[in-house]
Amino acid sequence: MEFERDESGRRVVTLAPAGWTRFVSAGFLCFWLVGWAAGELFALTMLFSIVGMVFFPETLAAWWPRLKVPTGAGTVWTLGFLGFWLAAWTFGGVMAMLAVGRALRGRDRIAFDGSGIWFTAGVGPFQRARSLERQAIRRIALRRRGGVLVAETGEGTVLLTGMGSLQDRERLRDELKQALGLEGPEGAALAPPDEPPPGWKAARRDDGAESLATDLRARVPGAVAAWLVAAALLATLVAIGGGLASQDAPDAAAVVGAGVVSFMLLGALAGAGWLTFVRDEWLVRRGALEHRRCLAGRVWTRRFDSPVLEIERNVDGEGDEFFHLVVQGAAGRRRIASALRDPVVPRDLGLWIAARTGADLKLPAELKAA
Repeated sequence: MEFERDESGRRVVTLAPAGWTRFVSAGFLCFWLVGWAAGELFALTMLFSIVGMVFFPETLAAWWPRLKVPTGAGTVWTLGFLGFWLAAWTFGGVMAMLAVGRALRGRDRIAFDGSGIWFTAGVGPFQRARSLERQAIRRIALRRRGGVLVAETGEGTVLLTGMGSLQDRERLRDELKQALGLEGPEGAALAPPDEPPPGWKAARRDDGAESLATDLRARVPGAVAAWLVAAALLATLVAIGGGLASQDAPDAAAVVGAGVVSFMLLGALAGAGWLTFVRDEWLVRRGALEHRRCLAGRVWTRRFDSPVLEIERNVDGEGDEFFHLVVQGAAGRRRIASALRDPVVPRDLGLWIAARTGADLKLPAELKAA
């Protein structure tokens, strides 16, 4: 790995894939893509056959496969399902192709100086560029499986690169920390933030405690999406019901489809209702942490005196990392916040709460380095 300088005087390094494991992942994805191609061809054939037999039966070639096409609402349900499945399946295949290209021929270009970092990642013509200003960067560290290089900001963790060898990324980490003025002793104490991390809001109460809750603005997109999904499922259920009502003998497949859609509709309504009407908040005061759940004027409380906070790191069967901020006390144990792969929000939230309650915060070893 060699450092150069660009026309702006920034130091530049380009990292390429390294290690034999990239061939294993690329080989697996290529094997998966064979099945993907078969599934793509089958779904396209089904879709064109149904559309052709319903709308253009006279234009179908004699050799084109003929299918038994459901009538009425069944046709709408089948076409909608095939269209959604095909879109998701196509997207997954394109992403897999790009992943193969990244594993074999990808390049990450990182330029930096004292004012920030500019990095470009991709393969061939498919490139993604991004920059980070110095004031937005809090730490440079190696994280997750394989020690990928990340930059921690006030908005979360940003992946810089997973290319090159571990030694290359360790050297780049040290060079970035020196250039950005982020050098510090490993294991140094982490300073608590002045404000809760993004997605959380705090307000001072008359009794001196602080009320901590998720930002309502962060809940709006999820609630809107859940209501839209519920509306779409309800419309689908009404269409299927109309088709069943017009049949002398109900079609078994349509009945099963109505049951599946009804089950999904109940789940969507439950999620939408939870995001819209249920509010969780934490009362933060010295020596105590109290959880409050509010719904329709009723409040359920649970108080943790002399609380102990901990960041738990769990890895699922697919290798994804989950970070959970939990509180323990005489009242038991409860999860406060969780994040997939990115420990910044749970950790900073734990630091913020610990500074105000006087609680101990236990961190995994990989999160203690400054």
